[in-house]
Amino acid sequence: LKVTMNLAKAYSGLGRHDEAVETGERALRETRAAFGDEHRETHRMMGCMARLYTAAGNQDRAITLLKTTLPLMSEEFCLAHLARIPVIVPLLIH
Repeated sequence: LKVTMNLAKAYSGLGRHDEAVETGERALRETRAAFGDEHRETHRMMGCMARLYTAAGNQDRAITLLKTTLPLMSEEFCLAHLARIPVIVPLLIH
C-alpha cells in the first residue's frame, strides 16, 4: 500500500496529477479496507491524498478530506507535520 502511494507521489512530482490522484485514491481505498478508518496508517494516507489533491489544484477536495481527517490525525501527528500541507494552515488557525 505504501508503494502504491509512493507511486502516486512520483506521478505528482512529474506533473501527472490525474494519474497521481487515481493511484492515490486506490491506495487509500485499499488501506481503509485493510486497516479500517481509525488506524493511523489510514490517517497518514488521507494526509497524503490531501497533498496530492492540493498539487493537482483541487484545494476544495483537499480541504473537505482534511476537515474529516484533522480531528483523527491530530491525536497521531504533531501540528508541524500537518502544517506541511498548504491548505491545512487556514484550518489550523480557525
